[in-house]
Amino acid sequence: MENLALIFGNQGRWREAEKLHMQIIETRKRAYGAEDLTTIKAISDLVNTYICQGRWKEAEELSMQLTGIRKVFSRVLGAEHPDTIFSMQELAVTFKDQNLDGEAISLMKKCVQLEKKVLGSQHPDTKRSLEVLNEWLDENNET
Repeated sequence: MENLALIFGNQGRWREAEKLHMQIIETRKRAYGAEDLTTIKAISDLVNTYICQGRWKEAEELSMQLTGIRKVFSRVLGAEHPDTIFSMQELAVTFKDQNLDGEAISLMKKCVQLEKKVLGSQHPDTKRSLEVLNEWLDENNET
């Protein structure tokens, strides 16, 4: 189901992708619980589906919930778990897509700092986040 939902999304068949993502989330919540990594991934996929459709408010609300879920989950693994950082990045992108540049940049700066600490400055995820941050800063004429 997950692969089919992702294929629908890649084809721009957003409503079909959204419906499948919601089914996946409910199935995983029943089978594994709301704080399981596979459930969190399914919610993250739905956030991306909303972002691709320009449904910023829904993406933001779900990203905030996802951040909260990941923080609860990360208590077991530590507050600086990469999954928590990733959900913060999703929220930053949602802010950026809503032209909330200040909030987006601030949150992405925090993500980059955490990734440098947790993953190291040479990790591909850290480099990618830094590139995004620098693009956003350039767009806003900040340094």
